[in-house]
Amino acid sequence: MVDLLVQRTWFNLRLTALAHGLPFNTRQSRQQGFACVRHALMDEGRLRRAYRRLSESEREPLLALQMTQGRLPQHAFIAQFG
Repeated sequence: MVDLLVQRTWFNLRLTALAHGLPFNTRQSRQQGFACVRHALMDEGRLRRAYRRLSESEREPLLALQMTQGRLPQHAFIAQFG
């Protein structure tokens, strides 16, 4: 997850923070935003808790992506999961 966050733009980091209900200071640099989001998701365990709240049917697409190392073609993903 950290590798994915490192590659995100400032705007994507802000959206990630907002999706998880995290505060996000819009005056922060991308690096500062990354550090805050990484800390909240990884160190505070928010990502783990969010995953545990998913139903079995909500976990299926994530598991399919994990099994293909994130390389499932979009058309196949959409055909299977919508």
